[in-house]
Amino acid sequence: MKRKRTQKNARSRHNKLGQSSFSGHGFKSRLFFGGSLCTTRAHRIARPLSTKYPVHLILKSSQAKGDRSFWTKPIANFIKYSIKAQATRWGIEVLSFANVGNHLHLFIKFKNRYAYEKFIRGLTGAISLKLTKWNKTLGERKEKFWDFRPYTRIVVGFKARITMDDYMTVNQLQGLGCTRAEARMLVVDGGFKFSTA
Repeated sequence: MKRKRTQKNARSRHNKLGQSSFSGHGFKSRLFFGGSLCTTRAHRIARPLSTKYPVHLILKSSQAKGDRSFWTKPIANFIKYSIKAQATRWGIEVLSFANVGNHLHLFIKFKNRYAYEKFIRGLTGAISLKLTKWNKTLGERKEKFWDFRPYTRIVVGFKARITMDDYMTVNQLQGLGCTRAEARMLVVDGGFKFSTA
């Protein structure tokens, strides 16, 4: 009986610690959500999020090509401005950001789910409106601008954080014109890092 009570108390403490850091369905085991993982109704569950650990966010659009590419200078500048404006408005800390032409990588931290939801709605809405020139007077859009729901992954632990930093650097180098292979060589073999000063 004593052993069962001890195990029950341990589970209770574990749950409290988990709930203080994560929110959403299955927070104990699920760290990622969205993207191509959410193409059926079976996957439409609450998004696991963390206020303790940083989150890797990916936004992708197959329509971002040609004069709509995120690399196009006016669009790239608008995206940077929108990220900064929405992050400032909702108290989001942007640890790093990479523009890869048809998708965006953001490494962020936030204080609560409400802030994340407001940030992501404001950012995705601003970008899609800018690139599609759509407004309410034009009626319903026939095609969605974003391919999938935003992909998020909670980055837990020092090793995962280092891996994520390298991953973001690779994508930033791609955004500057390097191939994926060249970027990986610079980061993995050469230890390249962007200055944070």
